[in-house]
Amino acid sequence: MNSKSGQAMTEFVVAIVAIMVLLACILQVAMISAKQSELFIDAREEAAIAAMQDIPVLSDPDYIQSWTAGADESTYSADDSQTDGLISDIPLRITAHARPDSISAMVPDNPLSTL
Repeated sequence: MNSKSGQAMTEFVVAIVAIMVLLACILQVAMISAKQSELFIDAREEAAIAAMQDIPVLSDPDYIQSWTAGADESTYSADDSQTDGLISDIPLRITAHARPDSISAMVPDNPLSTL
């Protein structure tokens, strides 16, 4: 036997190791993807359950109508103050921009037109 058979065996072992590492990486990616899908499904299930629960509605929740800029005259910063609004004003504020009459002409019996 000459030294060529030893070289072929070494190349074969290196190739097998490289292929095994590649297969291990592919399996890891597949396992991570499967776990990610499982977590997405669990999160959506929990969100659906939480969305369907009967939660008592607050009689008069806090409603921020707008913000007043503070001393730095930059909106939505730490020194701004809120202007409270009434929850009963919400339908009027929606209908002022939504034009429910024109919507009801296009889509009869839509929930927005009842506002």
